[in-house]
Amino acid sequence: MPAERAGYTVTMFLIDVAPTMGKLRQVEIPSTKPGESTIVEMTNLEWSLQFVMLKIQEMVRTAKCPLS
Repeated sequence: MPAERAGYTVTMFLIDVAPTMGKLRQVEIPSTKPGESTIVEMTNLEWSLQFVMLKIQEMVRTAKCPLS
């Protein structure tokens, strides 16, 4: 959860690097064609890093520009 202080927002992401994060999982990836998807295998660590990357992209995309 973001914490606000003096007009600034800080968001922290913690990534678990325990041995269990090396286990494989099956992830459904949506295709460019409607109604289709692909299942790929990736480690729990890869999956969590992808989640964090998407969250950061979302934060950057929705950030308000102070110059506008």
